[in-house]
Amino acid sequence: MAITRAHILSFQIINARVDRALIAKARSELKGRLIGGLKNGSYTFKQRIGVFR
Repeated sequence: MAITRAHILSFQIINARVDRALIAKARSELKGRLIGGLKNGSYTFKQRIGVFR
């Protein structure tokens, strides 16, 4: 099955949506980390990752 221009375009649109979602998530994570870091100095990135697992 050949990959057409339409396929490539749809992939790009999907990727753009995923990227936006990841950027939004990363931004909120960063914000939460900064606020959390200010509240207590022992707030680490590993604890933050643990929340999502």
